[in-house]
Amino acid sequence: MNENGEQKPIEHEKALRTLEGDIQEAIQKKNASAASMVLSEKRVKSNVPAETNTESQGSRKKIFITIMSIALVLMGLGGAYVLYLYSPLSVRVPTVPQQTAVPSIFGANEQKTLDFSGLNRGGVQTAVKNVLSKVGTNTAGSILQIIPVTTDNGSTANGKPVATIVPITDFLTMTGMSVPDILFRSLDTNWMLGVYNDNGTAAPFIVLSDNFFQNAYAGMISWEKGMPDNLSLIFPSVEQPVISGTSTVAQYFDIQGTWKDGVISNKDIRLFTRQDGNELIMYSFVDPGIIVITTDSHALSEIINRLEKQSFTR
Repeated sequence: MNENGEQKPIEHEKALRTLEGDIQEAIQKKNASAASMVLSEKRVKSNVPAETNTESQGSRKKIFITIMSIALVLMGLGGAYVLYLYSPLSVRVPTVPQQTAVPSIFGANEQKTLDFSGLNRGGVQTAVKNVLSKVGTNTAGSILQIIPVTTDNGSTANGKPVATIVPITDFLTMTGMSVPDILFRSLDTNWMLGVYNDNGTAAPFIVLSDNFFQNAYAGMISWEKGMPDNLSLIFPSVEQPVISGTSTVAQYFDIQGTWKDGVISNKDIRLFTRQDGNELIMYSFVDPGIIVITTDSHALSEIINRLEKQSFTR
């Protein structure tokens, strides 16, 4: 209190500065500066992503629009091309049909198709006779395979008829040959028609396959009586003898002759000899499942040889 009785305000003494205090003060200032720097950096970072995200979203949107535009253009071009293909302006290149392998019981030097489409029985007989009367383009000893086909069976592709190989049972029916039923039922699907070139002379042949040897053998024996007349419908060389001064009425009678046994290339054969001594027909079971019918011993020998070679190489 002073002389007038008033109380003096209390004065706090200023703390003395020491080294420890200075260090502590400096640390506090440094921490404050570091904290302020961190806060500033955070503020900057918090502002930058907002702009960056906006730009990124815009870029992605532009890329998406570009991709969709390209896709729409490509779809438009594709649609235009499809419309062009089906339009009258389209130039259609004809497709080449794939050649399918023609089945053969043994290898031939040459193959030729014979179309039966639209032919009646007489037309089929004439067509077969004509093609079997000519040798192929190869040399003597060669074999030309004739492959009968037809479009009359209803097979189609792309709305167009497709020619298919004539089965042996259909061939026998179409040519009018009367085969015993026991033989007809035992025939398998594989068969072969052709011509052997015997030094320029055409020697026709048929190769049949069977699925039941006993029935096939019995059927062939039963067919012997009518076989010469049946084969005369398609084999040019199987016919009645032409005798000078006789009536043509003789051609309407059965071909007269006899059957006898023989051997060719170590195979048993059956041989039909006409009354004038000419050998017209011969056949052999080369194995239990293969029957060869021909008019020429050289043709039969060559076919047997090829069948044996093929069996050996299998």
